[in-house]
Amino acid sequence: MNDMSTKGKRAQRSPGARDLTRFVLSLFGPETQNPLWGTRILPKEPREHVYHYTTIEGVKGILESKTIWATDLRYLNDATEFTHSGSLVEQMITSTLVDPLWKYLPPLSADLRTTHRVGVYAACFRGKPNLLSQWRAYAPQTTGYAIQFNWPHLKSALSCGTNLVTTGRVEYDTDRQREILGQLIRAYAIAHQENDTTTEQATTPLKDAHRIVQYIRSSEDRYRNALAALFIIRAFLKSSAFSEEEEWRAVAVEPNTDDVNFRCSRHMLVPYLSLDFSSAQPLPIDQIIIGPGPHPAEARASLEQFLTRKPGLEHITVEAPTHPLRV
Repeated sequence: MNDMSTKGKRAQRSPGARDLTRFVLSLFGPETQNPLWGTRILPKEPREHVYHYTTIEGVKGILESKTIWATDLRYLNDATEFTHSGSLVEQMITSTLVDPLWKYLPPLSADLRTTHRVGVYAACFRGKPNLLSQWRAYAPQTTGYAIQFNWPHLKSALSCGTNLVTTGRVEYDTDRQREILGQLIRAYAIAHQENDTTTEQATTPLKDAHRIVQYIRSSEDRYRNALAALFIIRAFLKSSAFSEEEEWRAVAVEPNTDDVNFRCSRHMLVPYLSLDFSSAQPLPIDQIIIGPGPHPAEARASLEQFLTRKPGLEHITVEAPTHPLRV
């Protein structure tokens, strides 16, 4: 859910944070030699639309602020978000005991558990517009709304913001997740290895990990960059139990401290970023879909009236159920 946010004074990003984020973004670039190109995370076929489920308060906040919230991954609704990929990493580290790079991997387990080392924030979208599970999850006691974003235009607008953003599709297949993580685990090990002058270089072929290692080698902080890459790519890995969602994400890493805001949940404060898409003209929202509820006609009429009275929102259409849901 996304409520209206205020835009504070932007602080300058440190050179280290910029270099770190650009490295991670380079892994998701459009080049066909990219290790992730052609996977679910970076599919070859462009996505036309994605859907953000929220409440009417969220709709109003997003439209008025022209931002969408990206939540710290540690505070997303699904408690297994980060533990799923973390368990995979642990299993893969254990399975590499015979690899000459193994001696560099044990510290990775501790680093990945220390989640404050790298700040990763995600705004979540779905590939389908009318999922009952999402109406129930995001608006369990009220009428839900799904905002239809033009995905290419949204991606372009987010790339112009203060925080550098990575966009992609969530991968649910465990075998493919292992393959992707394996490339980065090897890159992490090599980053350590190159700082160890007492050890001979490992001869294990790198193949798919070559491009990732190349970026790490060109960095002044190889170790931190490799760790950051693992953190941000883990943001695109989820359990197959959630595959119905067909989730897409916009992920920001290493934000300015001044850009981090906090909202109240039922039990705690939740850190989030406001990702700005106001540079898009028109705004990258094509339609708003109203979910099941007791007053669909009235909900549609008031939302259409709101859109026509707000400059820059006139192009957005509204879709609503034809019959009320009485509860």
